[in-house]
Amino acid sequence: MTTSDTSRRNLMKLTSAGVVAAAAGSLFNTSNAKAQTMPNDWDKLFPKSENVDHQKVTFRNRYGLTLSGDLYLPKSRSDRRLAALVVGGPFGAVKEQSSGLYAQTMAERGFATLAFDPSFTGESGGEPRNVASPDINTEDFSAAVDFLGLHPSVDRERIGVIGICGWGGMALNAVAVDKRVKAVVASTMYDMTRVMSRGYNDSVTLEQRTQTLEQLSRQRWEDAAAATPAYQLPYNVLQGGEPQFMVGDSYLRRLLVVGATAVLRMARQQRREGWVGNLLERKKPKVAAVALANKTARIAWTLMARQEDYKPTAA
Repeated sequence: MTTSDTSRRNLMKLTSAGVVAAAAGSLFNTSNAKAQTMPNDWDKLFPKSENVDHQKVTFRNRYGLTLSGDLYLPKSRSDRRLAALVVGGPFGAVKEQSSGLYAQTMAERGFATLAFDPSFTGESGGEPRNVASPDINTEDFSAAVDFLGLHPSVDRERIGVIGICGWGGMALNAVAVDKRVKAVVASTMYDMTRVMSRGYNDSVTLEQRTQTLEQLSRQRWEDAAAATPAYQLPYNVLQGGEPQFMVGDSYLRRLLVVGATAVLRMARQQRREGWVGNLLERKKPKVAAVALANKTARIAWTLMARQEDYKPTAA
């Protein structure tokens, strides 16, 4: 492995994308603990909205696994039936994170929403833990549609799906065959199948992929003999000294937003068109600033991962 390859691999370990790659690349990556039991009080990583009612729920998919979810309903719903949204993802995340925030935000806008932990993840059932099974996880979305369609507050003829990040593909998979769903959105989706096969930026060679499959295949004999699956050692443990940009730093995040705000202010003054101009037309200033800051962070991460220089004409 070259120095460049080693640096890129180390960088990947420090990012959430690295966590996804590690988790989805094998069936044996994390703790074999059973589905977590979480408290009944507010346990999310985002503030609770005063305009939304929240309820923890469970439902079963057709594989017999019990899924855990959070149901969000607008307090101003009266007696009318609501359009509804199923929200799932990102891969490896739980409903107390981004899917729950998406769901609560859309409930504030008048939808009945359900954020759920897919099979093998979070509070939902299934073993081994923290794995991806395309057929079962596709079914998870349809099972969530089952649940919403039977809820008295939901108009079952107006159900949509939001799939986030790696789970965007699972959402599209489900909607391709489940015609009860009237709309689907994949947010920041990436091709999990290609990433798991070829690596990020197609960096995995055929020889490397063949070696991995050989190792995983032979590991099955070890697991069968032990009557339990083995789990890979922790992949994304920070060793210290990593760049704060990758570890997470509220100060740097504020700087990105401040910089984005300045760019947007200049764009408004100069009435610029293009991506920034379109963003300002569609979003409120603060939302646009965060979107631009996120885009800047993604560009920076990509340049670091590829060890390339920024090329404005290609951005």
